[in-house]
Amino acid sequence: PPPDCVLTLGVESGARWRWTLSDMEEEPVLPGGVNTTPPKYEGANILAPMVRVSTLPFRLLALDYGADLVYVEELIDKKLMKCRRVVNEGDQTIDFLEGPALNSSAFAGKQTVNKAVFRTSSEERQRVVLQLGTAEGGNAVKAAEVVCRDVQAIDINMGCPKHFSIQGGMGAKLLEDPERARDIVATVGRNLRGLPVTAKMRRLATDEKTVDFARQLERAGVAAVAVHARFVHERPRDPASWDAVRPVVEALSVPVIANGDVCSHDDFQKYREATGCAGVMAARGAQWNCSIFRSEGLEGTDVVRHKFMQRAAQVRNNFQNSKFILKEMLVAEKKGSSPEWQMVNKCKSGEDLAALYSSPCAFSRRAASHTPSAEASMVHRHPSQGRDPEVAIAHAARHHPANGAKRNREQATTYGLPQCPDGSAKRTAFASTSS
Repeated sequence: PPPDCVLTLGVESGARWRWTLSDMEEEPVLPGGVNTTPPKYEGANILAPMVRVSTLPFRLLALDYGADLVYVEELIDKKLMKCRRVVNEGDQTIDFLEGPALNSSAFAGKQTVNKAVFRTSSEERQRVVLQLGTAEGGNAVKAAEVVCRDVQAIDINMGCPKHFSIQGGMGAKLLEDPERARDIVATVGRNLRGLPVTAKMRRLATDEKTVDFARQLERAGVAAVAVHARFVHERPRDPASWDAVRPVVEALSVPVIANGDVCSHDDFQKYREATGCAGVMAARGAQWNCSIFRSEGLEGTDVVRHKFMQRAAQVRNNFQNSKFILKEMLVAEKKGSSPEWQMVNKCKSGEDLAALYSSPCAFSRRAASHTPSAEASMVHRHPSQGRDPEVAIAHAARHHPANGAKRNREQATTYGLPQCPDGSAKRTAFASTSS
């Protein structure tokens, strides 16, 4: 290493060289064009990171509808750190591709297509945050270095409860290891100084433990903390505890983002009033109808699907991903066995999907003479998966009548679901169908 460098060690990060303190004050470590200004969280309505949903066309759609910030789905550090940054002039995107360059000797005699791990564009440059799945500071730095020119901030996932994340020491597993969590945040901030680093966590066993963990992240240098108002073991069918966010807000000086059970545009402001948080993050509510960010009110879901496919076609989104997102929208609208679902399912390419949704009313014309088969009259989905708003709301009403009743009534009204005498969402035969 150069003689004017010092060795920086982290708990798990290994060794990396950085400039001495005097040099750090004069010369930026980051390459040119990298953002060094934290996103504006105060009053922000934010699209949450959702696996296979928060991809480029859906993020652009959320921005079209009024989202202030959009989060990228969680990307694993070991995969991202091996990617190449490619300017895609045809699609006007920046693509991060797996594997060596196409002209590399590694491709000699092979027919191989590089897979895009992450795609972004200049339209979202000032408003996109990339969430990173990581268990070790050194790998987090290497992954962040790959994308640091094209994102507004790096968010460390400390809340994912999935087995894959837990087994790999990532996500919610970091809640059990505050020292490692601090080291990851500090190591990224130390080696890519100036690039805002944030963290998204869940509730711990007590409010005191939640606050203590968040304070440790603040001391490590996070620019903001997002709090998903559920415990690790809880799932979307369990009502989020908005009250658990306020102690964190009151304890920290950095912005706090609240997440959990945002199902209408009004919920953004209700959450801010209930918790005092700076920003509010929507996940399932946005997945069900992305126009949740629209201050003028929700647009029809047929219009939303049409606009989504416009964005997907514009950036030539991966066909399977576009198809998945459309089907998730249809399930949320209780159309999992409808003619529209069947026609989407039969599409074999992005061009097929684009033709199907060529205009907001194009589908209804195509489906006018289509009759679903008898076998297609049921949705083969267990209620506990919680992707259908009726399933999620009714399940919450049944299992948590005390702390979820008021919000269940509001959400039942918002989505026009049938209600029980007490005003809560009524479970129908459709919602109770399971595999």
